[in-house]
Amino acid sequence: MLLRKIRLYRPSETTPSWMRAPAPSLMPMSGRPVLIASSWTLTIFSPYTSPRLPPNTVASWLKMHTSRPSMVP
Repeated sequence: MLLRKIRLYRPSETTPSWMRAPAPSLMPMSGRPVLIASSWTLTIFSPYTSPRLPPNTVASWLKMHTSRPSMVP
């Protein structure tokens, strides 16, 4: 009979060998190392760290000296 179902592996095996996962490895085989990947994450999600104004606290607000411009013609 030509329409017979053909099995690709023996019925005693639960999973064919080509479907089994490889053994876990402690060394990455491709891609970037973990330290470089984590530094990219810190670069992307770190707050903006350029020079900026000091925080607005009561002490810094009291030290600020402002005056109105002279209105004399």
